[in-house]
Amino acid sequence: MALVSMDAARRHLKLAPGMLEDADFALKLEAASDIVLANVTTPPTVAWTEDTAPKAVQLAVLLQLADFWAHRGDERGDATLLCREAAALLLASGYRDPVLA
Repeated sequence: MALVSMDAARRHLKLAPGMLEDADFALKLEAASDIVLANVTTPPTVAWTEDTAPKAVQLAVLLQLADFWAHRGDERGDATLLCREAAALLLASGYRDPVLA
């Protein structure tokens, strides 16, 4: 489940509604959410949603989505890596252990 609404994600990327297929966009948004969650040191006891995820975590998802958008797999070998900006935000906000950074 995505931790950010599709509307918020579109606004972050400055995309107009209907500019792209919802299924493809949802896939990238969910993948960004999954990668961010995989890098949170202590997962939440109750699953976060787009309504309950902390703002820093939501911003990390948006940063990761923007990285996916800019690098669509043809420039980098490993698309599973958390982008530097999202990693730094999670670290600074206490959601990522410095050992993992």
